[in-house]
Amino acid sequence: MVRPLLISLVLATAAACDCGGGVLVSSPDDPKPNQPNQPTQPTNPTNPTNPTQPMNPPGWCSSDCDCPNGEACTNIGGGELTSQACRPGMNTCDRPCTVTCGAGTICQMGVCVTAPCLDPSCMMTMMPPGGVTVTGTYRTEYELDVHEFSNKAMNIAKLLDVLGAALNGQSTACSQTSVQGQLICFAIQLVAANIMAPPWVGQLINVLAGMFRFGDTPVRAKGVMQLAEAQGGALSATETWSEMWLNYNGTQYNVMNGAMLGTNGQLTVTVRAFGGTRSFSEVNLGPRRVEFDVNKLLVNLINVAISAGSNNQAHDVGELLDLLLCSQIQITSPGNYLLCRTAAQQLADQFELDSGLGGIRISEQKGTIYDDDLDGKADGFGRATPVSARGSARGDMTNGITSGDLGAFPKSNWYGVRQ
Repeated sequence: MVRPLLISLVLATAAACDCGGGVLVSSPDDPKPNQPNQPTQPTNPTNPTNPTQPMNPPGWCSSDCDCPNGEACTNIGGGELTSQACRPGMNTCDRPCTVTCGAGTICQMGVCVTAPCLDPSCMMTMMPPGGVTVTGTYRTEYELDVHEFSNKAMNIAKLLDVLGAALNGQSTACSQTSVQGQLICFAIQLVAANIMAPPWVGQLINVLAGMFRFGDTPVRAKGVMQLAEAQGGALSATETWSEMWLNYNGTQYNVMNGAMLGTNGQLTVTVRAFGGTRSFSEVNLGPRRVEFDVNKLLVNLINVAISAGSNNQAHDVGELLDLLLCSQIQITSPGNYLLCRTAAQQLADQFELDSGLGGIRISEQKGTIYDDDLDGKADGFGRATPVSARGSARGDMTNGITSGDLGAFPKSNWYGVRQ
């Protein structure tokens, strides 16, 4: 039979072959017998698609660039590459940023961050809370733009219109139906007769407009602050204001208790105790109240400006109008002198305000902490110059009826220097 013969031939062939120590190896039929023999690949039932590479555990990494921000590639034992995994830590991979970093920023590890300041003015010592104490006594100085409140509380535009007409004779507001209109008519008549107001009136107009309309002439206040620091960065403070000043053409005039104010012009200021917080680089003080007769301050500002501008020839609105208009009308048209004086006094009465109890409410006051001599004690808050290096002060002024916000930084600012 054919089948026994076939089995006998197979056994005989196997016996004659040296096939590896008597082990019978079988292989599948080659579907392509005409191609050269291919090396046999070892089998790996665990990873049949890539049998030569071992499986990596979850979280495996080869460098910090394999880990997300906030994690670093860390060896977790064994010293082998497969023992490295992403764990919380500082990631040092220098990734490129996905966007172009704007002015004042640089790319660090894939993120746009604020560029370090290398200017000598930036080289200050920053300590964590408690490292540099802010407890102590400081001389303080403020610049406060109060024009929003002042313009609401006192209509300075009427006086400015009359002064402008006296200076150049150009006005369309001449009218006999209002006090302001009558005085403008007199001013135009004088200019037509070649009698014009002196040049210093132009400077007076600029100062009054800066204080009451544009915020270009701030009120300056000086004081002394006592500051105490508790654990955790909480602050408590008291302060006194001893001076308030007006800058007129480069000269400082005391509008709080200066001799030129007389007895009735003296101003009493009370600063209520206040609190605050601090970080490692900044104090944040307030909210708090600074109480005084606001209306009296406005009158003082006007009267001091008039005295300074006229070189003490006039000391209030009534005297100013008499100096510029009525005394001249007496020469050119004596019959109108009494009418001029009456109109001048009526306009001046509008600038004599009743007592206005109120003051300034400071809602937020911030300043950078400086320790220049590195003794662990703050030397000051903000810098006197430039103005942009001072601290900020936000709040408003009120007389109990009308209120207006303080001008935004840098028009309202402050700084402090340790005594």
